[in-house]
Amino acid sequence: MRHYHKKDSVPQFMFHPHEIAFCGFSNSGKTTLILKLIQGLPEFKIGYVKHDVHQFAMDTPGKDTFVVKESGAERVFINSKDSFACLGKSQDHPIDYSHQLLDLDFVFVEGYKNSMMPKIIIIDDKKEILVGIKDESFSNIMAYIGKEQQCEELPEDVPYFQIDDVDQIKSFVLDKILKKAKEAPLHGLILVGGKSKRMDKDKAMLSYYGKPQFEHCADLLSQYVEKVYVSSREGQIEGDAQNIEQIHDIFVNQGPMGGVLSSMAYDPKAAWLVVACDLPFLDEECITNLINQRNHLKFATCYSSSTDFLPEPLCAIYEPKTRMRLMQFMSYGIRCPREVFIHSDVQYLSLVNKNALNNINHFHEYQKAAQELDQKRQHV
Repeated sequence: MRHYHKKDSVPQFMFHPHEIAFCGFSNSGKTTLILKLIQGLPEFKIGYVKHDVHQFAMDTPGKDTFVVKESGAERVFINSKDSFACLGKSQDHPIDYSHQLLDLDFVFVEGYKNSMMPKIIIIDDKKEILVGIKDESFSNIMAYIGKEQQCEELPEDVPYFQIDDVDQIKSFVLDKILKKAKEAPLHGLILVGGKSKRMDKDKAMLSYYGKPQFEHCADLLSQYVEKVYVSSREGQIEGDAQNIEQIHDIFVNQGPMGGVLSSMAYDPKAAWLVVACDLPFLDEECITNLINQRNHLKFATCYSSSTDFLPEPLCAIYEPKTRMRLMQFMSYGIRCPREVFIHSDVQYLSLVNKNALNNINHFHEYQKAAQELDQKRQHV
């Protein structure tokens, strides 16, 4: 089977993969509505971006940061234990700010009515914004909101809410965000690209279940995902094994993170259920629990180690936005997925079977694990 990569794509958002713009003229109630929505959704981490067409200042004259910026510094950054702020000239593309927002579940944007963002239009008292609506000046409109019980001038095929119906608006917004997050297809990825130096044999080819381990993993994951792929080195897997499509590393010599990033470059819009090939005790219960408790709005959903309680990134679901996070850390020279997870907003789960993610690195460990699994099958 041919091994190939799809053409890469750029992020299809301005500030965050899950963003909604609230658009309307001044004094239409945008800020008040956003405030009520944020207060009504305390269980989520929500960001707020405001587009201001006027000049604005965020610092106090006389303060050090103000003086330094006025002296000619292009960008001033200040931080404390609990807060940070950045002052600078607005010349960057909005995507440059997204790294500061990706840890959030979603973002509410005030303004940007001429953007391609999904948006909710707020009808002002004088209904002046209706001119732009009739001219089709605004795209990707999710809903309209106004003070009247209904507005006959608006298209009938787009939902309309009264601005005081905050609970209905909140339910609508949250439903749209979660629906979009869940639209990403879930693929399976088996990492087999390691060189198995400690084992002195290719761990992907070891047999615990009467077949190469990577094939057993593929059979296991195929029950839960749309398609299973193998992340491998060029020429590593040949012969009959080619019936499982392979994704070869385009981020070479970067360990497991290179394999994950290569798969995300292959299909940037997909989420990936990533499993290492050296986990012989991984079972259906472990995978089912991971999928059932998946949090689509976080970077990833993973288990905490039963020994040191650190994240287990080699049995985890990576959401599409994780790609930007991995790339960011790789640019710093950090290529350990566990390190990325530790410093990112991920959903942690507790292992039901404490031994499910025990990995096998040496031949004597393989012999012991194979014997243990064989004895377990005999007692079933």
